[in-house]
Amino acid sequence: MAVPGRRDDRANNRALRLLTAGIAGASEDASGSDWHGRHLVHLAVAHQQAGDTSTARSVLDEARAIADATASLPLAGQVTEAVRRLSVTA
Repeated sequence: MAVPGRRDDRANNRALRLLTAGIAGASEDASGSDWHGRHLVHLAVAHQQAGDTSTARSVLDEARAIADATASLPLAGQVTEAVRRLSVTA
């Protein structure tokens, strides 16, 4: 899973800012959707790339809850992969 900023701190900071704003602006209905969970995974990866593993883990917990609630196998797979990557780098 690629997130802008993997090797560029400015791009990663921009990704953090834009993802955070988009997620915060989601309606209550949208915040439980599969696509919202995917945005959370991307946000978690950006936090990881910025060195904030604690926030990354917290955001992944939110994404996992959405995957469980929606029974979304693709989202569950993305969460599992992000957790694996976080465990390798933490």
